[in-house]
Amino acid sequence: MDGDKLNISTVEDPVEYELDFCNQVQANEKIGLDFALALRSFLRQDPDIIMIGEIRDNQTARIAVQAALTGHLVLSTLHTNDAASSITRLINIGIDAYLIAASLNAVLAQRLVRKICPKCKKTYKVPKNMREYVKKTGVKPEQLFHGRGCDHCRGTGYAGRVGIYELLVIDDKFRDMINEDASVSNMRRVFRESKQPGLFDDGIKKVKQGLTTIEEVLRVTEICGQNEEEVIVENIDPG
Repeated sequence: MDGDKLNISTVEDPVEYELDFCNQVQANEKIGLDFALALRSFLRQDPDIIMIGEIRDNQTARIAVQAALTGHLVLSTLHTNDAASSITRLINIGIDAYLIAASLNAVLAQRLVRKICPKCKKTYKVPKNMREYVKKTGVKPEQLFHGRGCDHCRGTGYAGRVGIYELLVIDDKFRDMINEDASVSNMRRVFRESKQPGLFDDGIKKVKQGLTTIEEVLRVTEICGQNEEEVIVENIDPG
């Protein structure tokens, strides 16, 4: 984003990083400056790009959608389980489906998984109850890593976090589904059929790279609509 050529405005709560190339506003409800009021002010300044720290209510969502429909690039966040859930979240906030279909271009979902501690990282023998499942994911069981536990990671086997992502691009098929008020499970099914990598797929990629464990990916994605076969995850013997 070229701040010299584009008018970029953000409203955040709080402002975590100061950026020289954009106009940043700190929301403060104590003085009546909420997200919606800041957005109305931005629209009078003819911005090219608007970033909203979080869409929390109907009023903010409506102004954001209206801004998108009038030619502004609007970026924001929502608290949902996965990319498809963001659509139902907007509907639950009170935004009409046809407005979502007309204004939404893409949704990037993110989850954080714990990284294997680099100080005690080693290959390990996959438990029997997971071996066949691991093979189905395309990961070679003999190439899996975990952390044995050390002083650096305080015996947990993990140190730090890394993101896993899925990008849902809203094409004509998805727009039709939104207009038809399709269920989130149907949206997830169509997303998988489109062969776009989901949270689980990106998690497995991180497992193959030796960044995290398959147990950690399963822990995080099982609440994100991942309909994989049931797997019993055992504690791994660090020995």
